[in-house]
Order: sequence, then C-alpha cells, then structure tokens
Amino acid sequence: MTSQRFIVIGGCHIDQHLYFETTPVTGRTNPARIAEAIGGVAANIARHLAASQHTVDFFGVRPQHDSLSLLPRLQAAGISAHLVAMAAEAPRYTALIGPDGELIIGAAALSIYDAVSEGLLRGSLVDRFESSSLPDAVVIDTNFPEPVLQMVACTLPANVPLCAAATSLAKVDRLRAILPRLSIIVLNRIEALHLSGMQTDDVALLASTLVASLVRKHSGNMLKDGLVLVSDGGNTAALASGDAVVTALPPPVRVISANGAGDAMAAALLSAVLEAGPVFDPDDMLQHALAAGAKFAAMPAAEQ
Repeated sequence: MTSQRFIVIGGCHIDQHLYFETTPVTGRTNPARIAEAIGGVAANIARHLAASQHTVDFFGVRPQHDSLSLLPRLQAAGISAHLVAMAAEAPRYTALIGPDGELIIGAAALSIYDAVSEGLLRGSLVDRFESSSLPDAVVIDTNFPEPVLQMVACTLPANVPLCAAATSLAKVDRLRAILPRLSIIVLNRIEALHLSGMQTDDVALLASTLVASLVRKHSGNMLKDGLVLVSDGGNTAALASGDAVVTALPPPVRVISANGAGDAMAAALLSAVLEAGPVFDPDDMLQHALAAGAKFAAMPAAEQ
C-alpha cells in the first residue's frame, strides 16, 4: 500500500452511543450499554485514513475550554490536528441504537459548527495549501456553513482533488454551489435524492446524474472525471464514474451499529481510489468500499 497525504476539514466532536438490549419502550426505563468516542463525519474519515497508514492533517474547531480533549484524541489516532478555539458550547452527538443495530434517533448538539466563518480557517488553510508539500487530496464534510466550503473550494489549488462526504439531509445542499469543483462525493440515497432534485429510488440513476454535475474533464483519469457513491444501508449501492455506473449489494453481516459505517465506507473508497492511480475497476472500488462499511457495522461497540 502506498501512503497518501490527506487534508480533512470538518466536524470533530464526541459521539455517545446508547445501545438498547431489547426493543425500547417509551415511558419506561430500558436496559442499555453506553460507548463514547471521537466522532463527526470528517473526524471519522480522518481516523480511518490514519489507521490505513496515510498521512492526515485535520482542520476544524473546538470549544475554548476543551474539556472533551478533542485535540489529544485526534493525536492519539495518528492525526496531525489543527483545531481553532471558539467561545461556544462543546459539540456532542448522541445516538440511540436499537437491538438490530439501526439508529432509532440521533441528537446533535453541534451549534459550534454553524458559527464557523471562512475567516476563522482561511489563514491556516492558505498556509497549508501554499506549502511545498501539497496533499494528494482534500476531504470535506458538510458540517461547516456553505461559505466555508466555498472558501475551501476556491482556495485549494486546482490540481488537488476535492472530495466531499455528506453529513445529513439538512446540510447536503451546502455542496450544491461547489459541485463543479468536486472530484468525489459520498452520500446516501436520501441525500442524493435531495441534491439531485430527482424522484427515484434508482441509486444508479442518482449516482450517474450527480456525477454529471462534477468536474467532468473527460481526461481518461477516473478521479479527475468525477466519482459519486450513493449508498442505501443494506440495499443496493451505486458508484458512478464518468459515463459508467456499477451497482452492488453490501456483504451480509450481523449489524452491531450501522451508525458510522458510511464514514468507514467513504474512507475506504478515498484510500483505494488515490492508491489505484488514474484508471481502476469501478466494480472493485465499490465492493471494497461496501466491505469496509459492513465490517465496521459488524464490529463490537468498543472497537468502532
């Protein structure tokens, strides 16, 4: 495996997962297990990339009094972290997971991200982008406001791929203005429906429609010509590249928690595509990404 250099920009907070042992009953006390770890789509992708021996620089924000110890947690994962301090509430996400491993409800106390301005991160990012050691790719999530994502897209040198992972239906629209600058998007079917404006359950059609909105240089370089991965939980997923689209089912596993599996899938795709070079087999890439997501979903909570 060839080590790649990634810059990852976006959300980093504490994820708290409550795992119900039986189907929860409202109005009653229900037995559950609890697990806590660093989270956020961007931070999760950064952790997976670092675990695959890639070099990862992470840019984000933290509360002024970092009682959550976000910085040392990232550093312990092998990530070079650059977190700007803000006078804001500590970010936290709480997920209630049913006995089938599916998310029942999530509570996101992430108001700190909405207060991030392009000026807050511009200086450190410009310095990094203008250094002699450019990254092989930059990855963003959609936690930060649209002007911040546009600043990243405009500041990043044109020869560096910009990749995006959606975080939620409510925030996926933040990618719309920068679609022509993106090389890779990873999102789920519901997010793809909203971003494409289509009314279809066909993930292949969604992926091929969205890939037509990307950089599309028709260069023969599959990364530069754009990639879109649309997932749908345990159902069929699609990967579109240029004019081609392939589909596959995730491997069947006993799901412990599907929450975060999409981030593992995204990191696996990014890693494999960057390592593969200009031409690769889309079927192999999709199978590889889906296998990584399924493996994560089947992991014991303490290992996720």
